[in-house]
This record gives sequence, C-alpha cells and structure tokens, in this order.
Amino acid sequence: MSHGGNDKQDPSMVTYVVQPDTGPRRLTPLECERLQGFPDDWTATSNARGQADKLRYAQLGNTVAVPVFEWIARRLLAVDSEAVTA
Repeated sequence: MSHGGNDKQDPSMVTYVVQPDTGPRRLTPLECERLQGFPDDWTATSNARGQADKLRYAQLGNTVAVPVFEWIARRLLAVDSEAVTA
C-alpha cells in the first residue's frame, strides 16, 4: 500500500490496496474514513449537500486519525497524573 495524496500532482502518492486477482485499486472514501476512525459517510455531505470524492479524500488526508489522537491524549493524561502523585 502506498501513502495517499493528490494523484494529479504525483501518481505515486495515491493510496492503493493490492488484490490478488485484479491487482491494485484505490481505497474508497468509505475505507479511508474507517481507517481514520470516523463513522461511515462522515465526509459524504457538507452543508446538507453531497461532496465529490476528491473533496472527501482531501478532508481525510488533512486530518488526524481519531484512534491515534485518543491514544496520545490518554498517555498525556496518564503521565500528568503520575507527575502529580510523584
């Protein structure tokens, strides 16, 4: 799998999944949302209007993965509470 990006600028920067029978394919916006820890179709609409996949990929590429941020926040709280008790 390669790292995501804008395939218009650099085709090597698109996220692909390699399938044994058909070869590589691009991840769908839904798959990207799930990998980032967002609910299904989180980026599907904006202001009650549907969004193009290009905008969805851009939004997902400019975010922080929710599970990663949650883990970091929990570790910071744990370290802070250890410092208070020490």
